[in-house]
Amino acid sequence: MKKQVSGRLKGFTLIELLVVVLIIGILASVALPQYKLAVAKSRLAAVFPALSALQKAEEEYYLKEGSYTYDMDVLTINMDTCKQIYIDVVQCGSYFMIDPLHNTDPTLRAYYCPEKIRANGNTVGGSAWAACRDNSDFIYTVWLEHSDTPNERTCVGNTSFGQKVCKTLNF
Repeated sequence: MKKQVSGRLKGFTLIELLVVVLIIGILASVALPQYKLAVAKSRLAAVFPALSALQKAEEEYYLKEGSYTYDMDVLTINMDTCKQIYIDVVQCGSYFMIDPLHNTDPTLRAYYCPEKIRANGNTVGGSAWAACRDNSDFIYTVWLEHSDTPNERTCVGNTSFGQKVCKTLNF
């Protein structure tokens, strides 16, 4: 006669596997928004050198001419990670567009709108720029030296995500 093996077979039950999947799902739902926030902040940090270079070029132009310019062609500037797409608009990667002298204000504004840029195949036309400007997640603004608030930096969130990013910048 054969002896029966006492005890249970080794392995996991369906309930145990479902509990593990549920725990992983809960952890992912908590971690994903924080991950997206960290990614947006790192992308903003990558744009800081371009904003600084543009700010320096604008200040040099102001010292020579007595006013700021929106015309990027007359500025002495080298932005490795960004490219000029219009006379007055710079695209940085597939995440930001920078508008020097927004509406002739002495500011540099960086608009965060990756979905609007990517929706147009990562190439920007007038409609993509308008969509980015009007529907950005947040706008990071640098005030130039000869403005009402010299060298101030502000961040305005236009979406709940953008508000979270700006809040973490401690302005």
